[in-house]
Amino acid sequence: MSRALGEFGATLMLAGATRMKTETLPIAVFLNIASGDFSLAVGCALLLIIFSIFLLVILHLLQQRGRLNVKGE
Repeated sequence: MSRALGEFGATLMLAGATRMKTETLPIAVFLNIASGDFSLAVGCALLLIIFSIFLLVILHLLQQRGRLNVKGE
């Protein structure tokens, strides 16, 4: 999942950067910066950061839970 969030170059080269058609969140940041809409670009970037932190915390908790189950047996 995290790799898919960071796939900017491959998406840009293969699918292009068409707004509302091939637009992913990293490409949305790129397009908004290129068009001068910095506030929307920062909002998209913050959304990516928040989602990434949330995903890392959830995966860390699941990993800790799995370790506790193995040790408890």
